[in-house]
Amino acid sequence: MCAMPRIADPQNYCGAIYDAWNRLVQYGDASGTWYYRYDGLNRRVGKKSNLDGATWRHYYYNDQWQCLEERTENPVPPYGLRAYPSHRYVWGLRYVDDLILRQRDVTSDGTIDETLYALQDANFNVVARRRYCRTLRLRRLRQGKRPQRQFHGQRQRPLQR
Repeated sequence: MCAMPRIADPQNYCGAIYDAWNRLVQYGDASGTWYYRYDGLNRRVGKKSNLDGATWRHYYYNDQWQCLEERTENPVPPYGLRAYPSHRYVWGLRYVDDLILRQRDVTSDGTIDETLYALQDANFNVVARRRYCRTLRLRRLRQGKRPQRQFHGQRQRPLQR
């Protein structure tokens, strides 16, 4: 077990457990505990938190290590993976980090409720997420060495953290 200061609050500490391959397998602080699983290529393929009903979230990747889909387990019988994904990602061909869109099942009923398109800068950093023909959801502004600022929607007011 390794104790380290929290980034947001250096006065408080959190605990981390690493496996023999130096991969984080457990992380915990006062707010909760998270568990992680990895495959043979060191990709994180599972995550569980005691905050969301203690269900595992499974990640599925393509050969370029891009996450294609996330699925959750049923916390009640019948146990096992749900037949539908909770998140889907579509990647472009221009670059390895060329994210086109993210689809999400917000209500956990098996239908995709939200589709957000990624808007990127010249370095393929996602700077905004946008709904099709609707409002801008979130955009990020980076100015030189100053910290990154996030804006919500069309307003020029930064997000409160």
